[in-house]
Amino acid sequence: MTYFYLIVMTICLLGGVKLLFSNQSKWQKAGVVVIVLGLGFFVASISQAQTDRQARAEAQSKSSDDVTADDLEPIDDDDSEASESESESIEAESESIAESESIATSQSIAASQSAASQAEADRVAASESAAEASRQAANAYSDPRPSQAPTERHYDYAPVPNTAQSETVYVSAAIPGRYHKDPNCRGLQRYGGTQTMTLAQAQAQGYQAFCAYERYGSN
Repeated sequence: MTYFYLIVMTICLLGGVKLLFSNQSKWQKAGVVVIVLGLGFFVASISQAQTDRQARAEAQSKSSDDVTADDLEPIDDDDSEASESESESIEAESESIAESESIATSQSIAASQSAASQAEADRVAASESAAEASRQAANAYSDPRPSQAPTERHYDYAPVPNTAQSETVYVSAAIPGRYHKDPNCRGLQRYGGTQTMTLAQAQAQGYQAFCAYERYGSN
């Protein structure tokens, strides 16, 4: 029965390690479950081995108790020593078998843990490699559109015309600080309230700057 548990444990551990190498998380979880089952079979095998040894010891003890003094023949000293030597040999062989089984199971557990650790390390390395490849691909991307230098905006405007102080200009209270030479200026048409006066009068009332519409040629 002990060997059966060991065989099942080995199959579970190998199958679980194989599932851990899968790229799908659900199979990796299944691999962990299978490994846990394998360890459970390992514990069961140890328990079964101890139970078998105890049963054999109890059977031997019961068999010895059932033998009466009448059923035994006189045993000389040589036979007694041979019997003791045989018993010691059997006990030593049992201890050796138990120790061998314990070493084998310990090695199997160590191997399964090492395989699981290696599988996890490989998975992490693969994830990091994929992330690095994605970053390199993103950095290597170039815009297929031709690069265009930023264009500067140039305004086609005329300098402030020379206007005599007595020359007629047009102002509006809705456009503070600006005087106009064109009565049909877009600003005056939009805001209304046009007043006529000389440049000197306009400047005295705070209309110091020339109309931007007329200066920029967008009248």
